[in-house]
Amino acid sequence: MLDAIAQTVEQDELDDAFHRVADERWAKVLATGKTVPWDDAKAWLEARSRGEHHVNRRLARCADQSYGPR
Repeated sequence: MLDAIAQTVEQDELDDAFHRVADERWAKVLATGKTVPWDDAKAWLEARSRGEHHVNRRLARCADQSYGPR
């Protein structure tokens, strides 16, 4: 029973941390207007799904900056 409670508390803490990061990132998007364009993100996701793991320099640069130019 104690394990179940500890697991629930741990999951709640992880959820809170996830939402805190999401809120910070959304606030940055709203403040800067910078995002990764959908076409670039989609192409990257499609390449990853095909097992291609090459780095798109533009997306890598955007990831380093959290958000890239739109």
